[in-house]
Amino acid sequence: ADSIESFEEYRELLGEIDEGLMVKPFTSLTKIEKFYNQCDKWTFEEVVAELKRLNGDKSIIRNSKLPLDMKDCVVLEFVVSISLRMILKRAKIVPNFNILDNGLPERFAQGGKTDIEVEDYKKDMTVEVTMLGDDDSLMLKEFVPITRHINKKGREQKDNKEPIFCLFIAKNLTNEFMCSIKGRNMQ
Repeated sequence: ADSIESFEEYRELLGEIDEGLMVKPFTSLTKIEKFYNQCDKWTFEEVVAELKRLNGDKSIIRNSKLPLDMKDCVVLEFVVSISLRMILKRAKIVPNFNILDNGLPERFAQGGKTDIEVEDYKKDMTVEVTMLGDDDSLMLKEFVPITRHINKKGREQKDNKEPIFCLFIAKNLTNEFMCSIKGRNMQ
């Protein structure tokens, strides 16, 4: 075994850099980058299975990538965001839920904000998702905020884009509900 016989030899040995121990400088990812990294861990089949589970398919268990204590309404916003990212490759998908450091959502989008924003070079889209199932709850808790979000986005939009639209995803949309909102002015 080699031995160090002097302080100078010791200092010279310590002064050598072991490239295997070099650490890259820490770079902080944005919340949206953390979300995108989490998206990349999911397959389309896993997203579809989770959506089926949320729609009541008892034969499917919760995906192991999701914390057990995550509420289904948060899971819905999360998996819809992932599916939009998978389908709309060129668009920027911006979920408004609180994103944790691991890229998972902590809670659903807070009031006053659309659930998910989709930004494309030609079109913008707001996406609202809900686990609510009856027409009265949908009308009261979702339709008014959706109208507000679309109107706000329309005011912010640049003139060179086509009109924005809203994708509304709910567990149960009845014909009566759809007829009740048909033809309403969103201005």
